[in-house]
Amino acid sequence: MAAPMARVACARFVSPRLASHRFVSQLLLAAGRLAAIPRCACYAVRAGASRDEEDKVKLSVLGSAFHVPAQGSSPLANPLSISALPGPHVRVIHDAHAAQLALTPDQPSCPRLLRVAIIGAPNAGKSTLANQILGRKVFGVSRKVHTTRCTSAGVLTEDDAQIVLLDTPGLTSPSRSKRHGLAPSFTKDPQASLEQADVVLVCVDVSDPWLKTRCQLDAQTLNCLRKNPELPSLLVLNKVDILKGKSDLLEITEALSYDVTAALARDKRVAAEEAGSEPDGAGPLHEGAEPPKEVTRPRRHGRAPRSFFHDVFMVSALNGDEVETLRGYLLSRARASPWRFHSSVLTDQTPMQLSLDAVRARLLEVLPQEVPYLIKQSVLHWEEGPSGELHIIQQLTVTKNSHMRMLLGRGGSCVAAVSRLAQWDLSSVFLRDVRLNLSVKLIS
Repeated sequence: MAAPMARVACARFVSPRLASHRFVSQLLLAAGRLAAIPRCACYAVRAGASRDEEDKVKLSVLGSAFHVPAQGSSPLANPLSISALPGPHVRVIHDAHAAQLALTPDQPSCPRLLRVAIIGAPNAGKSTLANQILGRKVFGVSRKVHTTRCTSAGVLTEDDAQIVLLDTPGLTSPSRSKRHGLAPSFTKDPQASLEQADVVLVCVDVSDPWLKTRCQLDAQTLNCLRKNPELPSLLVLNKVDILKGKSDLLEITEALSYDVTAALARDKRVAAEEAGSEPDGAGPLHEGAEPPKEVTRPRRHGRAPRSFFHDVFMVSALNGDEVETLRGYLLSRARASPWRFHSSVLTDQTPMQLSLDAVRARLLEVLPQEVPYLIKQSVLHWEEGPSGELHIIQQLTVTKNSHMRMLLGRGGSCVAAVSRLAQWDLSSVFLRDVRLNLSVKLIS
C-alpha cells in the first residue's frame, strides 16, 4: 500500500490523489462490502490527517456510484479509469454519429415528411410532449424552467412518413434573457425553428394558476405567429389532467384561439363607424399594448375574429392522454417530400450531448433554486464495453463550497441519486446497459 490509510468509509468520497478507482474497488471487494452496497462512493484519508485536510480530501472528490454488475460477473471487469481524458473513444463516437446522420435516407418510393416546431412558454411541457410522441425519452425534462437550452430534433419514422420534431427552448424576451444571463439560443432558436418547419405546435400549460397566463398567449408566442402567418399552427392544451374545472377548457380554448389584438382593433373601428367618426390610431394595436380593461373577450361584429390555429388538442403529455391522437394527426399531415434522415436516426443530438442533458435534467430536479444552473459539465470518459454496455464518466464542476455540499448530499446521497436516475434515462434512450459515474470538482 503506497500510503497508510486511517479508514475507508462507505457512502463517502475518494480523492483521486490518494486512492485510485481500482484500488478502492479492490479494497471494498476484499472487505466483502461491494455486493452489499449497491450504490456507494468512498473517500480515503491518510493516517493522522487533520480535520481540515480531511475536508479538503472530501472536496477534491470522485463522486457518484460504482456500478454493480449482474450476479456472477466480476465487479472489476473493464474497470473505468478517472484519469482517462477525452481521446479516441470520444472521437470515435462522434464520428459514428456524424456518419449515421450523413446516411442516405432509406425512404420508400413515395416518402412523406412533416417538420414540426414546438414552441411555448418555459415549463409548458414541450419536451415531455415531444418524448411522448417519439416514444422515447430523448429530451431532458424537469420541473424547473429552461431545461432545454437549444433547438434539438427528434425523428419519428413510421411506414412511409417521417416526422421531425424541433424541440425549442421556452420563449423568453431579450430583456429577461439578458437579465438572467441566458444563452443567445433562448431567443434565437425558437424563431429559427419556425423558418425550418412545415407546422408550428403551440404548447400551453392550462394548469397555470394565473388565469391571465393560461387564457392569453404571451407576447413572444404572438410575435412568432405573426411573423409566420402562412405557417399552419396547432394549439395543444397541455396538463389538462391537473385542471380541476374541466368546463373551463372551452373558455380557455376560445380565449387562446383568436387574435384578441386584431379583434379589439376591429371593434374600435366598428364603434367609430357607428358613431360616424374615424377612430384615433385605427389599425392593430402596437406590440405589447394592453387591451382596455372593460373588454374581457373579443366582441363578434360581422365576421368572427381570425383564428390563429387550424386545430386544437387537449392532452396530458406526462400521462400520455390523447398524445396518440396528436401523433396520428401529425403522421396524416405529412406531405410528399424526401425524408430528412435515415430511418435509424432518433435525434440529431450526439450521444454525449444526450448524456449531458440527461444528467443536467436530473440535477435540476434534485437541487434547489439556481444551484443546478451554475454547474458546468464535461465528459471525461466514454467507452463501449465488450457486451455493448456504455461506460461514461462525467465531471461536474462547481465554484462554491455550499454548492458542493448540496450537490454531494448527506453521505453522497444526492450525487448518487442523480447518477442512478440519469443512468436509467440513458438506458431507455440507448436501449442498452449504461454505467454512469459522476466526478465532482470544486474550483475556488
